[in-house]
Amino acid sequence: MQAGDFGFREELVSDADLRSQPFYHEFVVPHRIQDGAKICLENSPERTLYANFGRPLPGADRHRQRQVLATLVPHWSRAAKIFLKLGQVDVLRQAHSKQPTWPRSQW
Repeated sequence: MQAGDFGFREELVSDADLRSQPFYHEFVVPHRIQDGAKICLENSPERTLYANFGRPLPGADRHRQRQVLATLVPHWSRAAKIFLKLGQVDVLRQAHSKQPTWPRSQW
């Protein structure tokens, strides 16, 4: 999946493949994401970020859910980029505040 792509769990992985994963009982089932949707926020050499949504309401209209997700995806992707940039700014700020305290003439 590329950034901005999304899909419902059964469109991405079969039941058998999902249940065979070692994290199925420890992560998937307790967080109720076995029937949910996944949005790819970033897929780059540096990192892969997904937003996982849990099980939809029983009887929920899949077409309507797809419309809502299509509306939300650009905003979630942009928010993830901003969040990552803020983290980079914080790292730079911390590095800058830890510069040597001797006089500038000695640099």
